[in-house]
Formats: sequence, structure tokens, C-alpha cells
Amino acid sequence: MRRSKYIALTSVFGGLAILTSISGFSRILVYPLVPYLRFDPAEIFIVIAYLIGGISIGLTTSVIHFVGLMLLADEPIGPVMKFLAVGSMLLGLEMSRRLGLGRLKTYVFTTGVRVFTMTLVNAVVLYILFPSFLDFFHGYVSGLGLEGALSALFIALILTGIYNAIHTVFTLIPSETVVAKIIPIISPVSPLQRRGDEP
Repeated sequence: MRRSKYIALTSVFGGLAILTSISGFSRILVYPLVPYLRFDPAEIFIVIAYLIGGISIGLTTSVIHFVGLMLLADEPIGPVMKFLAVGSMLLGLEMSRRLGLGRLKTYVFTTGVRVFTMTLVNAVVLYILFPSFLDFFHGYVSGLGLEGALSALFIALILTGIYNAIHTVFTLIPSETVVAKIIPIISPVSPLQRRGDEP
């Protein structure tokens, strides 16, 4: 891919992702089980960039979004967690493409990569770096007749795992739809669009 096209794609989609985040759209769709988590449509632009141009463009777009969030954020944990979530999702997509997986298996595999990665990250963040964040989950623990930090962590990892699974599908479906409908003249590297393998 020519350098000019590379710069154009990453700039446009990175900018759209940042604008989506700062516009407030990223705060509309709340995950009701853990209200401080949101379903962020900014991720859609990053995945579209990947589907059009490949892993390098996808990751560069994600980095642009990350830098933008870091410049606007009061603390780094949110942007870092977002970057790791999106990065693991792109990794899952790229691994699926290289493994030759079909559309449905790609959804499952990519979801699994993101959930596994973010479960490990959340375990470190919630139990080691910021144990005070577990306070929110003690309500669930008490309701189940359990107690202790490990019980709260267990519940937190289950609920955040469900969130990441839903968010992966929330991101992949519209991204694939946009690429298939609006940019049919480009041959995406999307592993989601293999002939003869419909979900």
C-alpha cells in the first residue's frame, strides 16, 4: 500500500474514532451490570480500518485513538484498557485470517482472544493495581452469600468477560456491514467475508 493511502486511512479512521469518543456517543450505551463500562462505537472505525487495510493500518489507527484519549483523559487507566481491548480484538481477527477461519469461527475466536486477554488484564488491575475498584462488586458478592476480595474478583471477571464478549460482536457486525456495503470496490482482508461460510 502506498504511503499516502496508508496515512490517509489511518488519519481518517483514527480521527473518526477520537471524535466519536469525545462527542459523547461512547457514553450512551451503558453495560447495566457494571455501569462504569460503556459500549464504545469508536472501536467500529478501528476495525473498519483493519478490514480495509490490514493489521498495520488497524493497529496504527488504534494507536492514534489511544494517543487522543491519553491527551484528553484525566488518568491513563481508561485509555490503556481500551487500547488493550481493541488490540487483542485486532490480534484475534488477524490470527483468524492467517488460520483461514470462516466467518462464524472468526467471531468466536476473536471474541475468545479479547475475553481471555482482558480477563488477565482485569485480574491484575482489580486485584493488584487498583483493589479499591472491587468495592463495586461486593454488592453482588453479598447478594450471593459470598464474601472476600477473591469472591468479588471472581464476579468482576465474569461480568467484565461477558461485557467484552458482547462488545466484540457489537463492534464486528457493523464494521463488516460498512465494509461490505459501502466499500465493495476495495478487496478487504476481512476474514469475516469468506465465500461459502455464512454464520
